[in-house]
Amino acid sequence: MTEDPEGKTQHKLIGVGHSMGSAGLWATEVAHPGTFDSLILFEPVLAQNSPETDYMIDFMVGLTLQRGKSWPSRAAAEEHFYNLRNFAKWDRETLAGYLQGGLVEADDGTVTLACHPNIEASLYCQPPLWLTEHELQQPKCPITFHWGSRSKMWFRDRFEALQSKSPHIYTMREPMEGNSHVLVLENPKLAAEKIAQDLAEIEPFTAAPKDNLP
Repeated sequence: MTEDPEGKTQHKLIGVGHSMGSAGLWATEVAHPGTFDSLILFEPVLAQNSPETDYMIDFMVGLTLQRGKSWPSRAAAEEHFYNLRNFAKWDRETLAGYLQGGLVEADDGTVTLACHPNIEASLYCQPPLWLTEHELQQPKCPITFHWGSRSKMWFRDRFEALQSKSPHIYTMREPMEGNSHVLVLENPKLAAEKIAQDLAEIEPFTAAPKDNLP
């Protein structure tokens, strides 16, 4: 949020993120309360030293290390991903963009993943976001959570407890039905609608006619 010379607000700073990205936004607001005017978070990874954390890390690392990393041609790589079970629910336009930036082509036409599975897996081995009870109370902006009904990375009870204890900060929205942890990649249209609905509750958007909202 910035101010003009007369002290009037010019615009608001609203953070929107998914998974590790949303955890990073949340951690920033905790460390520097008031940084954001609102946070819209899709399945932030929050670990509270529970057995679930070990399961989550093992699941992500195991899934990543099983992934193929090279193919004889871009066409072969695209066919592989378009027919891969783990990507079956991805929005096709989203998957096309993922492959455009996620594959590196060599002079001989072979392609490899831009990020080697070993490197990606190592990221998941880092300690996830962990916040103390005191830190959870630090945000000065409203925070909304969105989650997928099929997600294995969403610990619903934990976030329901947050909402119950601090409703002035945290709100857990209804699930995105049929979606997993990568909900924003599976259903970007619905994700955009969720964002627009949250924005409609934030000034100055609350004053805008509903017909003008996306």
